[in-house]
Amino acid sequence: INGARLIMVATPANAHGDIAEQLAPFLKDDQIIMLNPGRTLGTHYFYNLLEKNGLKANVIVAEADTLIYTCRLVKNGLCRVFSLKKELHVAAHNPDDTQMVCELLSEFYDVIVPAESVLETGLSNLGVIFHPVPVILNIARIEEQSTFSHYKQGISPTVATFLEKIDNERIAIANALGVKVDTAVKWLNRIYRTEGDTLYEALQNNVAYTEVLAPTTIHTRYIYEDIQTGLVPLSILSKELGIENSAMDCVIRLASMLYNYDFYLNGRNEGIIDFQKIINSRKVAISR
Repeated sequence: INGARLIMVATPANAHGDIAEQLAPFLKDDQIIMLNPGRTLGTHYFYNLLEKNGLKANVIVAEADTLIYTCRLVKNGLCRVFSLKKELHVAAHNPDDTQMVCELLSEFYDVIVPAESVLETGLSNLGVIFHPVPVILNIARIEEQSTFSHYKQGISPTVATFLEKIDNERIAIANALGVKVDTAVKWLNRIYRTEGDTLYEALQNNVAYTEVLAPTTIHTRYIYEDIQTGLVPLSILSKELGIENSAMDCVIRLASMLYNYDFYLNGRNEGIIDFQKIINSRKVAISR
């Protein structure tokens, strides 16, 4: 990273802690760390861990709401790209830096859209909707090594209806914080230009998802990344805001029992992120 102005972090978000720990001593003033994506409260988490691990430099941390590519690993060293997202929303931890970061990224990609804040990008984390539940509800199929489409076959109308319940809780959190985000259906319509009034219809009509297969093991980033870096911080935000979160908590509890692993304890929780400070800062911002 010596001499690099822009450092692109494009790992699953549950690796952000290790990366922040390793980067912290070597960062220089004005370097930009771009999380692709940040998932939920990614820059808050990353900054806190940089400081915890001895950050001395004045750096900029920014995040995208998703990865620009719809892609999957074929094998080590080989990745298949199915499509390029039509829009990529980006925000810096300090909103004053967002425009500069977007202008830099626009030198490489023509789909960059400045977001209002990292709350907008973080609350637009759709991995929490599309990833964990289909794995959990198809866990027997995955364990018996069945080959099937994650989106087209793994998400039936009934599964999609449950995903919409989680999405409604996500939207309620955003509304309480005065952050404008799309529903999962509208996000699919905008990012992939797909059609459909319901989540099931929008997923079935998304050509980019046609060949995306379900994981071949239950120990997948769809679980360890999307619960720990998405559902856990969303669940905590909802509790702090007094918002119903039974669908989110149901998934976290069920996954913890199935995997014999405490996703809440190992997730982006109150031990590393000051949720009340984030909420209070947002209330001050929207009252101006």
